[in-house]
Amino acid sequence: MKTLLTFIAALLLFLPDYANDRPIKKYDDANLKIYTHASAAGTAAYIFQDNGNVTYVLDYRDGSYYEYPGQYSISDNQIKIDLQAGKGKNNMGIEMSQLIPKRKHIELQVQSEDVIFDDEHFKHGRFELLENQKAK
Repeated sequence: MKTLLTFIAALLLFLPDYANDRPIKKYDDANLKIYTHASAAGTAAYIFQDNGNVTYVLDYRDGSYYEYPGQYSISDNQIKIDLQAGKGKNNMGIEMSQLIPKRKHIELQVQSEDVIFDDEHFKHGRFELLENQKAK
């Protein structure tokens, strides 16, 4: 049992950290607003463009990631998002398309310029503006 625990601990310590915004980095553009939430499973992000388009990205630590495009509107400190079918890659490297999002309609609360909140995910609902964008 001790050997198994040692192996698992070593595995967790030395696995590459896939969730360090790997797919999110490709969206590095000054015209985008990127809000992220990191958890033990990985990183989720909402990437907003000024033209009303949004991309919801899920980047898991196991190497899989999924991207869902959509549109958004803002009114009364609330962001309403309608997601469409997306694409992604599972942890075995198999690319997929036409992935249906678990939630097609999402409502986010704007708490400040730097924080938005997803009420349906209380524990994991706080999304913060990426640090490199806060100076804008």
